[in-house]
Amino acid sequence: MSTMWPRKIKSVMEDVTLEITIKYISMICLLGACSYTDIEKKEISLSFISVFAGVGITYLLIFARESIWQQSSGIIVGLMVLVYSKISKGSIGEGDGYLLVVTGLMLGLRDNTILLIGALMLAGAFSFFLLLLKKVNIKKEIPFVPFLLFTYLGMVIL
Repeated sequence: MSTMWPRKIKSVMEDVTLEITIKYISMICLLGACSYTDIEKKEISLSFISVFAGVGITYLLIFARESIWQQSSGIIVGLMVLVYSKISKGSIGEGDGYLLVVTGLMLGLRDNTILLIGALMLAGAFSFFLLLLKKVNIKKEIPFVPFLLFTYLGMVIL
């Protein structure tokens, strides 16, 4: 009977490792690909976001530790960005909001909020630096998704 416990613990550890690996790889692929299109084309592919929405929903159904409603509460952050995008007439893109809805499926409310706030801070600091160097004017649009990617990488490393 005592040999059963180490196997059970090993099985639980393998499940947690698989869950974390799927989450990290999915998030980095999603944010990496969307960063590329945001920089190159100044747009975010909704078809790509839709694919990862399916991945996020599958992730929730397989690995949810809390109720689906609690786990998926992270979409609130993306929905708020979508509302702000409409109110502000596009000062932040709708694609960014849809992207944050999908990241919210995998990250939950707390981590998705940290992701957004961190990215806003990085984008603000970067914009301020560019303004100081007189490389851009105040009306220049910059791609936002790369800042989401860098923030997420920081969250993973720290």
